[in-house]
Amino acid sequence: MNPLTRVVSIMTTDLVTVNPSTPLAEAKELLTRNSFHHLPVVDHDFRLRGILSQSDFIKAHDTDHGTVKQLMTSGMAKLETEDTVRTAASVFALNRFHALPVVSEDDKLIGIVTTLDLIKFMDREVVELSDYNS
Repeated sequence: MNPLTRVVSIMTTDLVTVNPSTPLAEAKELLTRNSFHHLPVVDHDFRLRGILSQSDFIKAHDTDHGTVKQLMTSGMAKLETEDTVRTAASVFALNRFHALPVVSEDDKLIGIVTTLDLIKFMDREVVELSDYNS
């Protein structure tokens, strides 16, 4: 595994997003229907405004009243296109995050990297028998 691989090569780009005024009931349905754990929150220009996770609903005692803005996390960690897999892994490890939005220079959402993306990346690596020799 090359830890200097750019996150753009492993990120998910087929994104389902919500905006801050999306009703919580609708966001919860999106999470459930798609088996997602996180929904990026963007404005009308696709600029990242926050992230909403299944755990946000748990912390709020599973409410579905109100809007995404009430539960979303804003000011969260994010990655840029030049960041590496190693950077993503470090941020995950230090903060116990499970998803990191990837943004362009003007803060527009272009993808998301999850811990599952890192696991899949590691699993794709070719391992030679000689790798096991010490």
